[in-house]
Amino acid sequence: MARILIATAMIIQLGSPNPIALAQEGTGSSDKETGARGRRTPKPVAVKMYMLKHARADQIGPLLQRLIRNCQIVTDSRTNSIIVSGDAMQFVAFEDLLGDLDVDVGSKSQATSDVEIIRIKNRIVADIADRIVEVFERSSDHANWSVAADNSRNSLLLRGRLPFLESARAIAHQLDTPAATIQLDFAFFRADLNDTQASGAVPQDLAEVTEELKRFGRYEIVGRLATVAVEGQEFSIEGSIGDEMDVRISGDLKKAAPDGAVRLNVGAHLRLMQASSSEDGAKRGRLKTSAFEVNTTLETRRGDTIVIGTAPAGWKAGESAILVVHVRM
Repeated sequence: MARILIATAMIIQLGSPNPIALAQEGTGSSDKETGARGRRTPKPVAVKMYMLKHARADQIGPLLQRLIRNCQIVTDSRTNSIIVSGDAMQFVAFEDLLGDLDVDVGSKSQATSDVEIIRIKNRIVADIADRIVEVFERSSDHANWSVAADNSRNSLLLRGRLPFLESARAIAHQLDTPAATIQLDFAFFRADLNDTQASGAVPQDLAEVTEELKRFGRYEIVGRLATVAVEGQEFSIEGSIGDEMDVRISGDLKKAAPDGAVRLNVGAHLRLMQASSSEDGAKRGRLKTSAFEVNTTLETRRGDTIVIGTAPAGWKAGESAILVVHVRM
């Protein structure tokens, strides 16, 4: 009897229009006969074989057996198939469950959108969000993803399918590295072509510009300023010496490469002030002022010291103000 049933199942699998009827004929019994004897009509039994496309038969077969009672389920690992013996209602339940379990897990996760939050530790989250948008804004499925920056928590909010989330996450982690920093030392010198006295001492770390300073006559250092600049960020520093000088330096560090290359914008303003004097030497309230200003872009390296600006500044012809910058190692 078992051979007849299995053969019938193979015929059913090949497309019989009424599998239950064929299975019933194979058993050799009829509803009419059973009814005549006064017994309850048994439900028709059939056998079907299902070949799985994605899931493993030996994994989901036992699960289906526990979920669908009173039917027999056998797995065939060689063909990755499940053989089921049951009635029509059991086949309906079995096929519904099988449709949910025999799926490509990767394709299913790619077809649904998800949300991911990434905490940015080293950079400004809005900058990273802008970079990610630039990468994906020309993609064909623009409507299926979004990027937002939570400035209060410095976090990145991503929504989209799995491939987008994986790519955006990789970009964010690559960009979220500690920003490079450099220390900048600025020094102002005052020079006078009319003064024949010996020049003042030059600090050792600025010694390489001594020859350049000599071109402007006798020189002496007026003051120094220092700051730490962060790559991609602006910097500003200012100070004064008594009532005689105000200085302000600002700019932004464009690049501080691992190989030592540095590019930065610098804007410097120096104002010299001197009270006017009477013939007897008494100072009056009116101030005489002289200004120095320079705006430039520097391409240099760590460890370099360069003169970045010179301009007439002082109270008589031949006087100059000189700005030197030293990029520390």
